Amino acid sequence: MSHLHCDHADGLRLVKDAKQILVSEEEWHAGRTDHFHYLPHEWKGVKIVTFAYQQTGEGPHQRSFDLFGDGSIREVWVPGHSAGLSATIIQSYNTNQYMLLAADVGYAAKSWKEGLTPGVVINCQEAANSLNWVKQKSQESNNIATLANHDSEVKPGIITL
Repeated sequence: MSHLHCDHADGLRLVKDAKQILVSEEEWHAGRTDHFHYLPHEWKGVKIVTFAYQQTGEGPHQRSFDLFGDGSIREVWVPGHSAGLSATIIQSYNTNQYMLLAADVGYAAKSWKEGLTPGVVINCQEAANSLNWVKQKSQESNNIATLANHDSEVKPGIITL
């Protein structure tokens, strides 16, 4: 899970039998204590496992989590929109190419291109820092795609790494 806001967490009960549903420790804590931004009933009865970001040198705070321990999928801490928001880097095994799932760091590509932070933020400076990191990553030559969760301009397709 990138984060636990209602537009992302409301369907969790429908997949509660999944092998594992992961969210960052920071996001889990916020989801259980901040009842203004979160609706904990949306994950009631769902087994959620937390992960800890590590000091890896990756992301705006140099912290990420390597999902499989092989570098293929990494969750990067990008706070601002929420306390424990994760962007996901999916890395090719055979090349240096990757794609970035920016989650809600920005609602669309226009966000990082024009410096538009999300409408909902818990920390404006953190949101701007995370957005700047996504902008930088989106411009790297080995990044084949950067996608935001709410971008209406993204068309269905297949991305091959």
